[in-house]
Amino acid sequence: MTLSADDIASAAQLIHDHRGMTVEVFGRSFDTVGRESKSRVFATVYALSDKDFLLAIKECLRIAADNGFVEKLLAEISFNLPNQDDLRTVVPTDIILKAEKGLHQTVFPDSGGLQSVEIVNVVGKVQPKIGVIRDKRCNQEYIGTCFLVGADLIMTAAHVIWGMIDFEKNPPQEIPGATDGVQVEFWNLGGRFAPNQPRVAKFARKWLVAASEPCGTPPRDLDCTNLELAAKNHDFALVRIDEKIGDKIGILDIHDPADAQMNTLLVVVGHAGGTDCWFHSETLLEHRRRTGRLHHKANTADGMSGGACLDKLARVVGIHEGTVQSNGSRYNRSVHMLPIRRKIKQLTEDPLSPRSRRLRWLPASQATDSWKSLGFPDVRSDHPIVGRTAFQDWVRRAAMAAAPSG
Repeated sequence: MTLSADDIASAAQLIHDHRGMTVEVFGRSFDTVGRESKSRVFATVYALSDKDFLLAIKECLRIAADNGFVEKLLAEISFNLPNQDDLRTVVPTDIILKAEKGLHQTVFPDSGGLQSVEIVNVVGKVQPKIGVIRDKRCNQEYIGTCFLVGADLIMTAAHVIWGMIDFEKNPPQEIPGATDGVQVEFWNLGGRFAPNQPRVAKFARKWLVAASEPCGTPPRDLDCTNLELAAKNHDFALVRIDEKIGDKIGILDIHDPADAQMNTLLVVVGHAGGTDCWFHSETLLEHRRRTGRLHHKANTADGMSGGACLDKLARVVGIHEGTVQSNGSRYNRSVHMLPIRRKIKQLTEDPLSPRSRRLRWLPASQATDSWKSLGFPDVRSDHPIVGRTAFQDWVRRAAMAAAPSG
């Protein structure tokens, strides 16, 4: 729905008069979000308005309304303001909704518009740890969402980075050179360095830690009918990045995942194909434990695949997989975190364990051999014990041997 002239004039005046608003802030924001719709750049609009800032704002709002990015524009301006005031609380909600109606193809009509402040608290806790995967070789560079689960570990959906993994191998292997030009960006408050300056990490040299194949053929085909396939393929990838960002901004702990109960609240957080991060919450309709799938009607959009699914305590209970059409109805599907965690625990060394029992300075095979050579056959449970007296004797003998003679 196009905004009326009065709506545009009212919103433009509020934006123009807001503290901290400048031509540079507005122009940079408009150009950032308008790039996707290939709209006219702000410099042109400003020049055609005889450098009348208020007139330029009105014209930019008209362009934003026609192309469906009014709310995105307000969010981007808020992001660039020195005080980061949220303009979406300044411009009347009815104007924002009027501009956006009919543009969210994944919105379910019965989902409701109001969100509890309890949900905002959940999102506030997790937002720094939510990242977006960017592949500069693609036309749509922002290919999916991820989240930090370790100091240098991220979790995403396997279908997001499908072309980078060879699933014909067992276990799945990295495809050489497939991650050239790929990086992970953290744009959210608490995760970024500063407005318009995200934290950025590359995939590590040996980046694939664990993965389970998607159901169907990415990027679009999701097989939702083969239950045997769903019970085996859990569509996740655990990836190591080249910087321990989690030590600086925190992680989402999935070491002991919480269960997901039907008829409880589910929150989905992710990047909708760009640097903006979105969320929505709805009731968990069904938990199919045999296949490890969660069915819900929380709204999602392209790009949110790999996003974290959370309960009301901000605990990760799943990872967003895709949308399913069934008998004329539609629901979103996520993979429960418990079967994913079980698969990760089956690795020779659990990368999510708070402490490793291996001799980490050796390759895994050598560490195992060394451990056994000391007389401890089970590397998972056997531990050498050195008594205090024996240890002190060893130190004394070593010191005497090193002492100069005479």
